[in-house]
Amino acid sequence: MLFWCKSKFKENEKTSSMEVLVEGICYADAEARFAKYMDLFKKTGEYEVDIAKKNIAEIFEANDRENYYTVKIQIIVFDEKTKAEKRTSKTYLTHADNIQDAANVTDAAMKGTMADYEIVSVSRTDLLDILLLKNETCKE
Repeated sequence: MLFWCKSKFKENEKTSSMEVLVEGICYADAEARFAKYMDLFKKTGEYEVDIAKKNIAEIFEANDRENYYTVKIQIIVFDEKTKAEKRTSKTYLTHADNIQDAANVTDAAMKGTMADYEIVSVSRTDLLDILLLKNETCKE
C-alpha cells in the first residue's frame, strides 16, 4: 500500500513542510518508515504527521527529472454487448520536469499497453521522495 506522508515542523522560527510517498504494509509501518526518514533531516524538535492512503496504480520513474506529478487517465473500453464506452479512471505518479514532460513520460510508459486511454489531468505535487519497500521486510 502507498501512503502520502506530510509533516509540518518548525525550522528557524518558520513552519516548514515535507511530503514523502511511503510504501508500507499498514499505517503503522508507513509511519515508522517515515519517522526514520525524517530523522535524516531533523535531529531535534517535534513535528506533526498526516498520513493518507493513496490509490496510485503505478509509478513512472524517469532519470534526472526534478518533480513528481499525478497524472489521471481514463482507460477506454468498448462494450460490444451494450455498444457503449466504459471509462475507468486511474492515477499514476510520474517523475518529470514539467506538465508536458509528465504527459510525455506517461505516454511512453503506456505505449506497451493495448488499452485506449485519455489523459484527463496532470498536476504537480510537493512530493520530495518515494520510499518503496523493495526487498525490505517488516520487523516488529
